Amino acid sequence: MKNKKNKIGHLITHVQPRFIAEEQTIEAEDYLLEINGQTIEDVFDYRLSSH
Repeated sequence: MKNKKNKIGHLITHVQPRFIAEEQTIEAEDYLLEINGQTIEDVFDYRLSSH
């Protein structure tokens, strides 16, 4: 998911080759905007949603 205009979300800086993110065409400099329908605005939201 890309949102370079608003820069809201979690910036992806690296994608491991041969992992699921690469298979889903997620690339470095993409922004993670939500996980399971929960909006991600910063790294703290990401940590809370991953537990």
